[in-house]
Amino acid sequence: QAWRAAAKAGSKKPSQSASPRAAKWLGTSRDGYCQRTQDEGTCANGDKGSFSLAKELDWAAAAEACLNRCDQCARCRYISVSANFHDCSWFFTCNLARLQSDVPGFASGALVST
Repeated sequence: QAWRAAAKAGSKKPSQSASPRAAKWLGTSRDGYCQRTQDEGTCANGDKGSFSLAKELDWAAAAEACLNRCDQCARCRYISVSANFHDCSWFFTCNLARLQSDVPGFASGALVST
């Protein structure tokens, strides 16, 4: 996708300041999002939710912030991140082979450890 090519040339490429964890997630993430989300959801027993990200975050910082939020959510196993839309969505399940692509500017992947 065009946004991915542009991002790889710029801000989505892991910067030297990116944590190893964020760099690993960015390197294995795929274009698209798991599902639409409307609210934070219920981390204790829900299947999905979303958190707002600060507007000034680049891709590496957005991925790091979303991974950190996911760590605090018991059922978070996958995340969809958009630095463009300042969105961090979490999911208990996600079919990474069938991501949604009607809204460009999202990357998704499984929770990664350091």
